[in-house]
Amino acid sequence: FVSRMNDVPMDSKLAMKAILDDKPYQTIALFFFIAVFVLAYLVRIAESPVNLQHVYFWNQLWLIVVTVTSTGYGDLYPLSHLGRFVCFLAMMVGIVLTAILIGVTSSKLALNANEARLMRFLQSENWERQIKVHAVRCIQSW
Repeated sequence: FVSRMNDVPMDSKLAMKAILDDKPYQTIALFFFIAVFVLAYLVRIAESPVNLQHVYFWNQLWLIVVTVTSTGYGDLYPLSHLGRFVCFLAMMVGIVLTAILIGVTSSKLALNANEARLMRFLQSENWERQIKVHAVRCIQSW
C-alpha cells in the first residue's frame, strides 16, 4: 500500500538498495566471499580434468581472488575454455564490486546538507578574517 502511494515498486532492486544503504560494507564483503567460493568451485569443475595445478581447492581460490582483484600474477591460469569463461566472469564481478565499493564510499563521505552549510559558514568566517588581516597589512604598509 505504501509503495503504491509513493509510486515506488517493491521489488528486488529496492531490497538491494535498502540492504546496501543499511550495511554497505558488510554486504559487499559477503557478496565478495560468496562469489569467490562459487567461482573457485566452478573453476575446479572446469579445470580438474585438464589441469593438474587445479587439483587443490586453495589454488582455485587463489586464482579467483587474484582475478577478481585484477592483480593477475600469472602463476595459475585456466587452460579450458570453460575455465577461461569462469575467470572472465570473475573479472566482471571484480569490476562491479569495485564500482559499487567506490560509489558507496563516496556517498558515505559526502557532506549532508547541515555539514555543507557549516563548512560554508566556516569558510566565510575564514575569508572575513583573512580580509581583516590583509586590510591591516595594507594600512600598516602606508
